[in-house]
Amino acid sequence: MFSMDIIQKDDANQDPVGEEQNEPNKNPFLKKPTAGRGLGEALSSIGAMPSIDMSWNPFGKLIYVIVFFGIMGTILTFAMVLK
Repeated sequence: MFSMDIIQKDDANQDPVGEEQNEPNKNPFLKKPTAGRGLGEALSSIGAMPSIDMSWNPFGKLIYVIVFFGIMGTILTFAMVLK
């Protein structure tokens, strides 16, 4: 759906609006999206990994760093044991 209003330049100058979601965000108000903005959603959208619900995650984006170092620590431990 698309709609457009044509107004006088003087009226537009008196009631400015921002680009995209920048202030002043009105006419129409654009709500900032909250879902679908993480790394997991980006990878799952291209089929690189299954969609995982991370709403339980208390660590925020730090969880990816924690998981990375956990996997690397496991790999290094097995490498040392097999050596």
